[in-house]
Amino acid sequence: MKRMVGCAALAVAICGLIPGAAGGGPQERPYFLWGDWWQLVVNIDPTSPEFGQVVEDGTGVATLRGRVTVHADGHMNMVTGVYTASGVATDASVDETWWWIEDVISPTMVVYIDGGTGRFEGATGELTNFEITNQQVEVQWPYQITTCKLTATGWLIY
Repeated sequence: MKRMVGCAALAVAICGLIPGAAGGGPQERPYFLWGDWWQLVVNIDPTSPEFGQVVEDGTGVATLRGRVTVHADGHMNMVTGVYTASGVATDASVDETWWWIEDVISPTMVVYIDGGTGRFEGATGELTNFEITNQQVEVQWPYQITTCKLTATGWLIY
């Protein structure tokens, strides 16, 4: 009997002390992304070669989500390297997060998470600290195709 009371007291304490454990509001959570396949296809405009239309696709695993697929559309300034895009990450339960970037592709770039569907409705967050590995660049004029693996860390509030 004493053990059951102790377990019940522990459960009540955990639910009362951990924010969100008892159905509270949105909480900030650490967020990690391991991209096992990522591809940027830049279609360089022959009449204005400093600009390129970009399609980004990728797959990976993210904390809080499991397996994810990513798709984005945007453009890249081929002179400055600034990549501007908006996209969606969809997990196995078909919940989405919406994201955008306007930055030079580098380890210090920031991807902003701004909304979503399902449990991510109203979500906000950031991904930073990118590590890009196994990068391969292929040019098939007018396309530049970059394939890589990547990891990133950040936070997500939902």
